[in-house]
Amino acid sequence: MGTILLLIGWMMGSHTPDLRWMFFSFITIYFLLYNGASCFYSLIRREQTEPQDLGLLFTVSAIYAVSGFGLLHNALGEYPGAFPFAVAVFYGLLCATTWIMARENRTLREAALALGVLFATITIPVQLHQGWIAIGWSMESAVLVTLGLRLRSPLLHRAGQIVWILSWAVIVWAAWNVEPIPSLLFVNARALPLLIGSIATGWMAYLSYRMRGTNNDGLASVYAVVSMLGGAWLLAQELSLYCFQCTGISMSQCCTCSVSCLWAIYACAGVILGLRARHAALRWTGYLLLIAALIPAIGTGVDTVLQPFWNARCLSLLFAAAMMAGLCWVLARRRDRLHGSESGIIEVLSNLASVVVLGALTYEIYGAFSLWGVVPLIAWPNAALFTIASFWMIYSVAILLLGHRLKMPGMRIVAHLMCGIGIVLLAIGSSRAAALPWMPIVNLRFASFLIATASIAAFAIVSRRNEEGIAPHILVPIAAAILLWGMTQETYESCRYYQAALGSDWSRAGQMGMSLVWTVFGVILLVGGIIRRYQPIRLMALGLLGITALKVFLLDLGYLATPYRILSFGGLGLALIGISWLYSRFGVGRERSALQ
Repeated sequence: MGTILLLIGWMMGSHTPDLRWMFFSFITIYFLLYNGASCFYSLIRREQTEPQDLGLLFTVSAIYAVSGFGLLHNALGEYPGAFPFAVAVFYGLLCATTWIMARENRTLREAALALGVLFATITIPVQLHQGWIAIGWSMESAVLVTLGLRLRSPLLHRAGQIVWILSWAVIVWAAWNVEPIPSLLFVNARALPLLIGSIATGWMAYLSYRMRGTNNDGLASVYAVVSMLGGAWLLAQELSLYCFQCTGISMSQCCTCSVSCLWAIYACAGVILGLRARHAALRWTGYLLLIAALIPAIGTGVDTVLQPFWNARCLSLLFAAAMMAGLCWVLARRRDRLHGSESGIIEVLSNLASVVVLGALTYEIYGAFSLWGVVPLIAWPNAALFTIASFWMIYSVAILLLGHRLKMPGMRIVAHLMCGIGIVLLAIGSSRAAALPWMPIVNLRFASFLIATASIAAFAIVSRRNEEGIAPHILVPIAAAILLWGMTQETYESCRYYQAALGSDWSRAGQMGMSLVWTVFGVILLVGGIIRRYQPIRLMALGLLGITALKVFLLDLGYLATPYRILSFGGLGLALIGISWLYSRFGVGRERSALQ
């Protein structure tokens, strides 16, 4: 302690050119004396160096490094890295001396080698005028933790952990505030501390995990998480610097989407490494980073017009989804290495990948209608909405089939949700599609209703084959209702389209046409329900025919003259009698479902 106080007292004013070298010689002598005190005894007796002596060795090296650099950083001219390089050579010679004189003294040999590597590493950032403090602390923490674990010394171990926390505080500060000078990728004042810190922390994570059976480190999982996140931040940071050098824009659309792709690859590599090493913390970090990889791409060019489908945003999202799907395949093959908390991660990532693909292509479809102008300007939003609804319905069927094939209940639920949202989009588009100048029948509106009907029918068939309880009995009437909805709207809009030929009474003709469509549709449903012995369809047919009768009585017949009204009443009565006989003759008591 007296030596330290004396050193501090003499340091005041010693940085002047007249006293600098004299004072440096003084602290160098003390450096050699204290190094000798910490290691000569164990060298002479050919025994292991005690942890207290190693602590003195590290303390002396730290004090000498700080004071020596403070004295000489302006005196060495173009070679400021000469001082740490000389210290590295000294500890390299000490390691060689230990190997020759006391080969049994493993602790001193490893400590000297670690200090030599530490100062050799510091030489580069010092020579390049970069943040050598953060790099030095990162390396020192790795050295202390390594020696603490190998020598089972709690003192060195805790000291290394404290230095590690301090080093990352400096690294984070440098990552936010330091300019990347010189502008070299991974070798600049902002990136190099982060690179060395991530590598050093990764080594600590590896060593802690390897020695978990003999000497547990409570921060082993934290090391792995910090190392992986540091590497991800470094990749994004340096890719941004590269884009700035090429285009003059630090975070362009291409850059942010490239970050998404790079993070996806990096995250999958981390998960696979965690599988091989059976390291749960590493795998969970990879999962979260893989999800985070979507964020840069999603936020890219939201308000910017891009070439539909062939653009960085769409391609990066599809690539990230493909990486998720590939990772799920790998995880499914290595289920034995997953912990209980990871039991649902395969299904979560699979569902997320399917949603990402759906969202990316949906956005591109809407952009394609907006940019390409494939339909008249007044109708393109409706056309885009119908196309998106059809795409959602078809995609939901594909996801349902995949969910059954992979035996993933969650994916089947997601498929049903997609189908429901597709129906909602269809309803919104239908409510906005009135009075559009579209040719009857041959248009996107009616095609969307047909696709929705076929998709829901496919849902019913798949559900029946997989015996999913009540689902088929609900889906078949829904499919029939959607088809009826589409035919009803198409009938009325057809009369609107031909209003020039129908005259001012085109709306009445449309109402009568709707009643006719409902009647024919109800009869077809009734006959089909009787033939297939399917009660829900028969009940739906009776309800539809009843509503049709009320509509005809209350609305449609009011537009007709008296003779036509009498004939209409007679015809409607005969039709209802015939339907009643048909139902009573073939329908009652035939309750077996045709879907069984």
